Amino acid sequence: MVELELLDRSSATHPSFLVREVHAFWSASAQQIQWKGFEDKTFTSVSEAQHSFADRWKAASKAGFAYRTVLG
Repeated sequence: MVELELLDRSSATHPSFLVREVHAFWSASAQQIQWKGFEDKTFTSVSEAQHSFADRWKAASKAGFAYRTVLG
């Protein structure tokens, strides 16, 4: 499983956008998700963060993780 997040961590004076890629797998024996780790990258521009997010999503799709959920 690959989970991608684009988070706005900005303050009034400091723009900050985080792109997080989380890796995990389902453990049938434990009947729960087993987290394998994550990779974060921070950007000062929302457009750069969106570009990075899109690139990571394309790579995850090519690797077989084509499903996504958008929370509104």
